[in-house]
Amino acid sequence: MADQTISPLPDGAGTKIHKTLYKTTRNALAFATGDTVKSFTLNATANAIFAIFEMPTFSGAAVTGTISIENSDGTEVYANGSVAEGATDLAAISIPLVGANTIKVTLSTNPLSSGTCYVTFYLEGR
Repeated sequence: MADQTISPLPDGAGTKIHKTLYKTTRNALAFATGDTVKSFTLNATANAIFAIFEMPTFSGAAVTGTISIENSDGTEVYANGSVAEGATDLAAISIPLVGANTIKVTLSTNPLSSGTCYVTFYLEGR
């Protein structure tokens, strides 16, 4: 999807078309017994505008999960609140991403079973 903005050039010599591009990235993180942290790298130069975090239902223990984003400097720039098993969290965010960003999912405890968390970002850039 792309939004277009047409604006006149300052000298009156014509117009310029700006396109805002949207990209979706969805990643699956498979957890097994004993796993509590998984991560992946998101290489982007864009603005993250939505984060969707889908928690599975683990059969062995009551587990909550959080996602966090560390920028290319290693600074945590976003962390959501705890998400319960079987729930989906949708967050409207505005996080500038440049270069390699680490997305980390942390479970509150050993899940004692396996399950897959999904993390989706909507990215906006020009």
